[in-house]
Amino acid sequence: MNPVRRGLSLLAALRTAVVSMPRRLLERTWAVLTDDGVRPALLFLIAMALAAASFGTFLVRGGGDPTRLEIGLQFGSLGIVFYMSLRQAGTAPR
Repeated sequence: MNPVRRGLSLLAALRTAVVSMPRRLLERTWAVLTDDGVRPALLFLIAMALAAASFGTFLVRGGGDPTRLEIGLQFGSLGIVFYMSLRQAGTAPR
C-alpha cells in the first residue's frame, strides 16, 4: 500500500474516532489542553517523552553515532523547553 494513502486512511480513522466520542469528553479534553495551569506540565511531559524516545532509540541501536531521528527528537525536546521558558518569562510578575 502506498505510504501516503495509508497515512490518509489513518487520519480518516482518527477523525472518525474523534467524531464518535461523546461531546462532553471532547469538551473536557479541550478544557484541559487549553488550561494555562496544565499547559506547562503537558509540554514538559511531551519534552520528556521526546528525550526518552531519543535515548530509547540510542539504546535499541546499541550506541554509536547519533542518527537523524535521535538528533531530531533531541532538538524537538530542546525546542519545547525553550518555548516553555520564553512563555514563562513573558508571564512573570514584575
